[in-house]
This record gives sequence, structure tokens and C-alpha cells, in this order.
Amino acid sequence: MTGMPGIGQNPAAGHAYRFGGFTLRPARRELIADGAPVALGSRAFDILTALVQRAGQVVTRDELTALAWPRMVVEDSSLRVQIAQLRRALGKHALDIVTVPGRGYRFDGAVQAVAVPAQPLAEVVPAARVLPLRISAMIGRDADVARILALVRPARVLNIVGIGGIGKTTVALAVTERLAGDHADGICYLDLATLPDPEADLAVAFGVARLDELGHAMTAHRMLVVLDSCDYAPKAAATLLGQLARAPGVAVLATSRHPLGMPAEYVLRLPPLDVPPEGEIDAARALAYGAVRLFVSRAQASAADYVLSARDAPVVAALCRRLDGLPLAIELAAGCVAAFGALGLLDQADERFNLLEARRRSTNERERSLRASLDWTHARLSALEQIALRRLSALNGPFTLDDAEAVVSDEVTGGHAASQWLDALVDQSLVWPLRTDAGPRYRLPAMVRAYAREKLTLSGEQSVVRERAG
Repeated sequence: MTGMPGIGQNPAAGHAYRFGGFTLRPARRELIADGAPVALGSRAFDILTALVQRAGQVVTRDELTALAWPRMVVEDSSLRVQIAQLRRALGKHALDIVTVPGRGYRFDGAVQAVAVPAQPLAEVVPAARVLPLRISAMIGRDADVARILALVRPARVLNIVGIGGIGKTTVALAVTERLAGDHADGICYLDLATLPDPEADLAVAFGVARLDELGHAMTAHRMLVVLDSCDYAPKAAATLLGQLARAPGVAVLATSRHPLGMPAEYVLRLPPLDVPPEGEIDAARALAYGAVRLFVSRAQASAADYVLSARDAPVVAALCRRLDGLPLAIELAAGCVAAFGALGLLDQADERFNLLEARRRSTNERERSLRASLDWTHARLSALEQIALRRLSALNGPFTLDDAEAVVSDEVTGGHAASQWLDALVDQSLVWPLRTDAGPRYRLPAMVRAYAREKLTLSGEQSVVRERAG
């Protein structure tokens, strides 16, 4: 028999094996006899697959033990028990499994390898049959969606990166809706934030024993895989994306608060919504900007009679600028327009009215408020990065690397280059890089600065740091 995979490989991408009235389907982990499945434990199934794949060859005890019990030490009797189970399952063909004394086992039955079509998506990823519904219409992101569509179609691994609340999932789902029907095996959506044990759950979802088997198993498939919230389990996500990148027909669209740092990854930083420039503006011109349209849409959801008036237009434009075009902050502010009015929101946005505490409904705790979102990210920073973030909050407006060095560096942070922790905060989307004619500049988004200033006050170093900031 030729062209058969070696031991430990997953032949799911296109082979089944027929012998003695049985059909072995490794991709579906099925052994079929007379049209009915044969009950086998997972270890017995893996051992049978290895023997059948190398029919006529001796497979050593060590090889079979390593395959069935990876990274475990077991007694020789454990393998004998599994072989006995296999022989019972094979009935009159039990003697096809031959014991080779002192060496291992050999499968002596006649085996035919047959090509099979790729599995339908519902069988490959049963946990990902249904895409989540977007709760509300996407606003102000048409250009971003078009850009992502142009990048994801060549079957590359594309990671949409941005701060929590910037709309990564909304954009990813909008892209996915436009790609429906473009992939023969459909679309797979998985939210890593909902998986209790991401690495194990992802392996189960894709029907493999381990994630490092997935690349081979997916080579015959033509699908789009959407992985949401990769920052929730970056190690598992990076392993999965690395495997999927080996399947030429699989396009991957991921979302994360930070890059995953893998060679196949193409990072696209999702910008905030566009906001009106400084200066007077009327309602018609204000509504040309995505941030204002989002505010009006969400304001009407909480106060149906709300209309952007000529008086409100410059106020809402200023509020959207103050909130940096961050969709979640704009949505939370707009939800309070009935109580405060647009002018009241602008007056209170920085002080008494605390948008960090405003909440919305969500099944994900870290998406219910800006504070919850920032708490989640802050907890995953190193101690040095946390110190740097809170000290940077003393700087108002754009700052240079030298400004950051002056306000952060002391005996506590000494010995670490400012560029190192600044790059880390940029990666986490907590500091936004700016391109200017005068060279690189950085700034903290308004809500991040408000959050970090609270941390600075609690640290007791507020006076010292502000003095350094001048």
C-alpha cells in the first residue's frame, strides 16, 4: 500500500481505510461495520489507526504507547488491554492484528485507502455552526470593512487589533456576512472568551486530539475561520492560527487587543470612528462623520424623539472628539442623553459624569463597561507596564519618547528602555502612536487616561509624577 500517512499524522484531509468489511474514518474518528458505528475508546481508535495506516509493517510498542498516552508513563499491560479491546471489536478479523514478540504489533489485513471529500463544516466544527447576530447596525465602518475584505480574500491570517470597545467584533461579523457563500465548506466562528479550556476545547471543536494535528487535517477544506477574542487565550490562538496557516484553502479572520506575534499573522489596527474637526459645524455636516452618526443612532434608541439639532451639532461633535471616536464610549454617553442632554454630557464627561462606570447589557462581563474592559487589560500587564501606564497619564495630549522617559523613569523602572514598555503598551492598544511631520508621537485615549489617573492617585505618587511632567 502506498501514499498512506505515517504514524501520528491525521489523514482527515482526504482518506478512509477499508478492510475486512470495516471502514475506518480517522477524520470523523469513526469505525463503521455494516453501516453501523463500532464503539471504541479514543486510545484504541488511535492505535488501530496507526496500525492500519502502516499495514504490513511493525509498529513498535514505544510508538503506540507514545501515540495513545502522549507525555505519560504507563505500564506495558495498558497497551495489551487496548489491543485486546481492538481484537474483540474486529471479531473474526481479530487475527489481523499480529503480535510481534519483543517488538510490537503489525496489521496483516488487506487495506484499501480511498479518497473521501472534505467534511462539511457542521461535522468538522460542530460547535461553530451558527454565527452570532449583531445586536445593532454597523455605523461608520464601511471603509474598514472594504479594506479587510481586500486583505482576507487571498486566504491569509488577518488579525484585527484594537482597544476594547473599538468595535473589532462588529467589524469582523460584518466582513463575515459579506463573505457568506465564498467558501465551499462555509464559515466557522469561535469566540475564545466563551471557552473554559481554550486549547482543549478548540481541539475538540475541530475534531482532532491535539491542536498541532490540525494543519494536516484541514488541508482539503475551503473555509473562513473567524476567531474572536484571541487575547483571551493568546497561546492557544497562536497555535491554532499557525496550524490553519498551513491549510491553503483556509482564510482566517481574528480579533484581539494585541498582535499574537506569529510569522503568518497580518495585523490590521482598527482605527477609531472618524470625528469632526475643531470649529463650528451644522447638523448635516456633523452627520457625515461616523462617530456622530453612531451617537445619534444610540441616542434615538434611548430617547426615540431625539434629533440632532443645529444647537446640539457642535456639542455632539466636541463630545465625540473628547471620547476619541471610541464606539463603546460614544454608545454609553448617548444612552444618557435623555437624562443629561448633549450639553450636560459634554460638561460632565471628564468629571462628575463618569463614563467608566456606565454599563450596558452583554453576556461578556468585560464588555459591559469601559471600566470592566480596562480592568481586564490592566490585569494582564506586567508590573512595570502598569507603572508606566499610570505615570503616562500625567502627560496631557501627544507626547514624545523623551517625554515618556522623563515622566516614567526612576530607580523603580531604571534599567529598562522606555521604548520597551512603550511598545508593549502600544501593542495592548492602550497607547496610540501618531504620525507627525515632527516625528513619532504618542497619546493615551481619553478614557484610558482617566482610568490610569485613578491608578496614579491610588499609588500615592501623583505629586512627584506631575512635577516631572511639568
